[in-house]
Amino acid sequence: MLALLVAGAALFAFSRDVADPARVGLALRVGADSLTVDSLRRAAPDDLGAVDAALVAAARLEGEPAVWLGQERVPLHPDVVPFYRARDLRLVWTDPASRDTVLHALRLADHDALDASAFRTGAMTAIARAIDARDPRQDLPTADTVRADLDLALTDALLRYAEQLAGSRTDPVALYGAMAQDARSPRDVPAELGRALVHADTLGAWLGTLAPPHDGYRGLRAALVRQLDGTGPDTLSAALLRLNMERWRWLPRELGTRHVMVNVPSYHLWVRDGGRDVFDMPVVVGQPGRWQTPAFTDTMETIVFSPEWIMPASIQRESYGYVRPGHTQAPGPRNPMGRAKFLFPNDQAIYIHDTNSRWGFSRAYRALSHGCVRASAPEEFAA
Repeated sequence: MLALLVAGAALFAFSRDVADPARVGLALRVGADSLTVDSLRRAAPDDLGAVDAALVAAARLEGEPAVWLGQERVPLHPDVVPFYRARDLRLVWTDPASRDTVLHALRLADHDALDASAFRTGAMTAIARAIDARDPRQDLPTADTVRADLDLALTDALLRYAEQLAGSRTDPVALYGAMAQDARSPRDVPAELGRALVHADTLGAWLGTLAPPHDGYRGLRAALVRQLDGTGPDTLSAALLRLNMERWRWLPRELGTRHVMVNVPSYHLWVRDGGRDVFDMPVVVGQPGRWQTPAFTDTMETIVFSPEWIMPASIQRESYGYVRPGHTQAPGPRNPMGRAKFLFPNDQAIYIHDTNSRWGFSRAYRALSHGCVRASAPEEFAA
């Protein structure tokens, strides 16, 4: 007797509603409890007898839950099974408008620097069209199995797409170590999707919240779209655009109404207030390698005028070959901190400060510091 995997057997009262072939198709793919084919036949012989062969062939699972798109076996995202169990194993994409809203978003994933082909939109679109064209008066039980596979595959693709667009594709700390910070707030994508499944409009609105809301990201996205459709300049690298869009996904969604942005590669600082630039200045940043300015975000708390300079141990070691605890330099014209320093406490001892070495600001290449950001106009910045 061949055993099949069926989810939540205790939940199945073998009613006519439960015996819908598409729902059984879901159960066979995300299940955990075993029932025999004979049991399914006895439960609803009229509905299920004709689909036994298709269900058995498609639903024998080895390892993680999976579905079939044509001839391709697609392992499911870990959150797919609990998502459907929470919905009592009911189909998600019964509304064609909602289904097509998701397929459209997935087809445009390249515009957000994601790999659209990884979401298998071509195969799912073809299957969806075939299901839509099906004559409901005909007895095509195998189509119900395909419908279950499509429903699961679309949910799987959407969860992966949403997580990647929201920033979970890469770990900046794993990539860059101390040079990076992961400032994203975790998102419960399955729960958000569950709340968005009201109709196509609410689903579309939720999809619009996934990408970073910042103007910098939107500008890069627009530039990437132009590169993809062949209307962008030859000098602009699509790969570089994608890399920087991914970096934007690592930032907090809320930067504050007033915030400071240091663009390290361009050696420039901006102050934005209420969505517009109110101040900018050239800066000097850290040397590549050991003294590179790290990428992170924090809250600026203090401005210190006429600061002392507490020489970091790393600089003492480089300059003198030894470390003298508490080595400080008094305020004055020879102090490397200049007239002011701007503090946002962090574990890497990075801050923005004035400098007594003004010559660096006149150079095109300004990666010259030991990691801190030197301000060319500290008094205006403080104001």
